[in-house]
Amino acid sequence: EYNYGTIAITFHGILDDNLNIEREYPIKGVFHGLDTVKVINRIKLYNSQQKENKFRIAIGLTIGRHNYKKESLLKYIEFFKNLGIDSLRFNNFYDHGHNYPELVLNKEELEEIYNNFSFIHKNINLNYQLGISQDFGTYNIKVMNYPKNVENVKQGYNCSQ
Repeated sequence: EYNYGTIAITFHGILDDNLNIEREYPIKGVFHGLDTVKVINRIKLYNSQQKENKFRIAIGLTIGRHNYKKESLLKYIEFFKNLGIDSLRFNNFYDHGHNYPELVLNKEELEEIYNNFSFIHKNINLNYQLGISQDFGTYNIKVMNYPKNVENVKQGYNCSQ
């Protein structure tokens, strides 16, 4: 009757090699990944009791120096594949309060992350939609093989400026 939509939740957590969420996270005062999993499980329980009008689950994941390496990204991909979500969106960390400058990705790291995104896009079968925020800019975006108009985004860092 109400035609529910998508619930978007942030996930702030580091995964160990067994895909367990570590207790420590470098950004303080954020909604921790362990709490996000509790919310996801509650939504899934609710959905299991509904015949229709089920909620879709979208996760926003902040990427910075603490988790931009291919190994970390692959852990997140597998973790959310196992958890059962509808979409995952990678967002670039921006240090709004100037409290965590050590987490901001530099040009070389932004180039590397597009290589990592490209690897995932070309090699991993997903059971959910994967999104990459334009706030990563366009350094090395060519490896994604996007249509030309996508490469012209003028957000964040831009190698053509």
